[in-house]
Amino acid sequence: MAVARKRSMLTGAIRKLTETLLLLTTSSALGYLTDLYNINMRITQLDRYRDREGAGHFQDLPPSIRAAARRWLDRFCTRRRARGLAIEPWLFAIYCGQARRLALNPPTSAWGRTMLAKRGGLALQRKLRVEGKHPTAHATRCRLRKLDAKKRAKAEANERASLGLPPPARRLFDQPIVSCGKQQ
Repeated sequence: MAVARKRSMLTGAIRKLTETLLLLTTSSALGYLTDLYNINMRITQLDRYRDREGAGHFQDLPPSIRAAARRWLDRFCTRRRARGLAIEPWLFAIYCGQARRLALNPPTSAWGRTMLAKRGGLALQRKLRVEGKHPTAHATRCRLRKLDAKKRAKAEANERASLGLPPPARRLFDQPIVSCGKQQ
């Protein structure tokens, strides 16, 4: 009885092995192996976004926002084609994402002002560097003075602790005064 059972288990294992070998020798073996070892590296969560037609890129958006996203996308594609360049699939995907972002969160005048302020600040730094001045010298000097004051306070606290003295009382006028005035 035990011999018959072992023989049936052995024949079952041999049958599975031969089926696997036959599977590997068929034309679908490569697909099986790529799925088995994930050689393809396909991100399955993105499958619903693949192979869409032109109208399907913004289907999950409300109609008014969808129209704005299509206008942004058309603007990007027109600008690219005007330069005489092709729109590759990876670039089209980036354009779709940017069009969606701009349709959902359109740029406001406040955003424009902050961008203009950043450009102005960078232009001023560039001008000061051309003149031979360090554009952030004053801010750097203040930061380093405050850092030095913190290090001194920490060293003093460690020294008091090593002598067995309690930490000093925390009062406003006990804080170290750090001047960041311009030096001439």
